[in-house]
Amino acid sequence: MKQQLRALVKAQQETLAPNYERIWDLDLGARRFFLRDQPLFLRVKFHAASQNDAGLFNTVWVIGDAASGQSVQMPRQMAADSFQEFPIPPNLFSADGQLRIQCINRDSTTLLFPLEDGLELLYPDGGFTLNCARGAGIIFCWLALIAAMGLAASTFLSFPVATLLTVSLLFLGLSGGMFSEVLQAGTLLGLNDDTGQPESQALDWLFLPVFRAVAFAVNQITAFSPVESLVTGRSIGWLELGRAIWLIVVLVGGTFAVAGIAIFKRRQLGQQSLNN
Repeated sequence: MKQQLRALVKAQQETLAPNYERIWDLDLGARRFFLRDQPLFLRVKFHAASQNDAGLFNTVWVIGDAASGQSVQMPRQMAADSFQEFPIPPNLFSADGQLRIQCINRDSTTLLFPLEDGLELLYPDGGFTLNCARGAGIIFCWLALIAAMGLAASTFLSFPVATLLTVSLLFLGLSGGMFSEVLQAGTLLGLNDDTGQPESQALDWLFLPVFRAVAFAVNQITAFSPVESLVTGRSIGWLELGRAIWLIVVLVGGTFAVAGIAIFKRRQLGQQSLNN
């Protein structure tokens, strides 16, 4: 019932019926001082309830606040189910950094703009070289974490076993999507086709809390994905790099390092016997 209600509310926010409009109010914040006279772009994606022969849908985009007189209307024919980018005039945001974007559906088909990636405002933010350097810094954070895990495992395990443990932890980190799918389904082995109940409630009671904790820890680390940002031309901010250093290197990697140091100090490395 909760999932159905959530889907109903989400559908009401996403759908745009014929001859209706949808409004996005974007807050540029302090970024407005750096975007004066700068080129801006809209990245749009929507789905259509039904297709037509041309595959294009009539929309009208109103950029800016029409009540203040600082707005521009941009009629566009756009295709569904794909990302499309088009430039918008600069300096149409208010003095406090509010930019209003309206889309009017002039077609006979209902359009659906996803809440996740239906509309994005793109603006220039530095060059590729510095952005690539920040992305490489996040990758080095991952390498530092793997190194800390390997060194901690080598303090109480042999080399082959420590390598196997480190690779297993790395594979566990790359399997975060599997844990999320199990948690979303609410059961480990799926539902019974006849009764609609989980196949093994005992296993769910045991493993779901473990999966929830592992998924939370893994998602905190894998949330930093510089490769995807570099491929799509998105900016990797200094704040994101700082959060990656703090979370991946200092917090998680430091925990493995402290554990490895504690184990190493309490182990008897060996005794040397001296023969006279």
